[in-house]
Amino acid sequence: MKKLLYILIIAFAFVFTGCGDKDTEGISSLVYLTKIELTGGDILVWEFGEPFVDPGFTATDNGVEVNETVEVSGLEDVDTGAEGLYEVKYSAVSKDGFASSVVRKVIVVEGEVSDIDLTGGYNGYSSSYGAFPPTKEVCKITKLAPGVFEATDFFCGHYTEGRKIGGAYVMYALFKLNTDNTYTVFENDTPWGPWIISNGVYDPTIKKMTHTITHPSGFSFDGALTLIPEED
Repeated sequence: MKKLLYILIIAFAFVFTGCGDKDTEGISSLVYLTKIELTGGDILVWEFGEPFVDPGFTATDNGVEVNETVEVSGLEDVDTGAEGLYEVKYSAVSKDGFASSVVRKVIVVEGEVSDIDLTGGYNGYSSSYGAFPPTKEVCKITKLAPGVFEATDFFCGHYTEGRKIGGAYVMYALFKLNTDNTYTVFENDTPWGPWIISNGVYDPTIKKMTHTITHPSGFSFDGALTLIPEED
């Protein structure tokens, strides 16, 4: 009896193993996406009035160059005669049939900009929650070009520190610091979509930025970012 049971178990194992092989026959265990690398980076700051020339890209599919398969859109929309942010999209479909894309942001800057470098870590303030600990970094600002910067949280810690609902609830921003110490926001991005940033002013004497943050629904609060001094 035990010998018969053993034979039956082996037989069933053979049948199921064979079925599994048949079901997966011809299915590749690896798929490849076209990898697109942008020459010059994914954010470009462009001089007002200068014709835009795309720095180009390199596309590879499993290590093989496939530049000719990439479709570029948005080049014709870059208007260097109008200050603002424009997007150029690079799309491709790999030999395995999978689509991929990357986007380059082109910022056209008009007029003179401030020579102040805002790079550094900033603590925050929200009119709804008050000031956060002075050594707590709620936002990091990085210089992209003279007078042009990106910020990790223009909400000034309102949600991460004030409401404490998680690090995802921040406002990424691209902006320009003008010579009169006002700043122009080209783009902001949040989990709820873009908000309205107004009244942006930088005080160089205390290295503090202040602005009003308004949701399209009308909800609004004031925020501030103050540079955290570097330790000696």
